[in-house]
Amino acid sequence: SKDLPTHVSCVRAVSVSHHRTSSSVLLVTCGAKLSTAFYLLEDQISSTEPADSEPKISLLCTNRLAKDVSMDHRMNAARAVPLEAATVDGSGFSPGAPLHLVLTGDSDGGLHLFIIGESLD
Repeated sequence: SKDLPTHVSCVRAVSVSHHRTSSSVLLVTCGAKLSTAFYLLEDQISSTEPADSEPKISLLCTNRLAKDVSMDHRMNAARAVPLEAATVDGSGFSPGAPLHLVLTGDSDGGLHLFIIGESLD
């Protein structure tokens, strides 16, 4: 078990995505003030670490869509899926890094799309 950094006030949505070419899993968490966090969970089954060691979790990035937003304006839903045939040339992503499409929904009915790469660079 490992605690991750908290969201202000609450966590409203969590989603995971596993790309077939990756040994890691993308974890998405969402909460109050339109905040979203993206983590990379490393596969420990194929790891040389003992099975009872803490999970290896890296923060990829965080996002808050607006600076001055009410505590009551929340992300309420999240869904992450792998992008199987994405082209990343010139996009700012590391070449060959698996990509995921993340869709979040907020309490005002807004939908927000993100493309997240698994690279820690």
